[in-house]
Amino acid sequence: MGQGFLIDTNIVIATLGNKLPPDGAAFIKTIPPNISVITQIELLGWHGVSAADLIPLTDGLTECVGF
Repeated sequence: MGQGFLIDTNIVIATLGNKLPPDGAAFIKTIPPNISVITQIELLGWHGVSAADLIPLTDGLTECVGF
């Protein structure tokens, strides 16, 4: 098994908002999405999330390890 990475809330939000530098965005696409329960709670309570964003966000969370 390869090296794992725990993805922080800020990285998820930056990824969703297309605000990562190109190298960072490319790297995020190559790793399995591992996020903590705390990050999941923070994302679901994110003040910037719209109703339209909530469906793909919850769908994306179900693909993460530990959800």
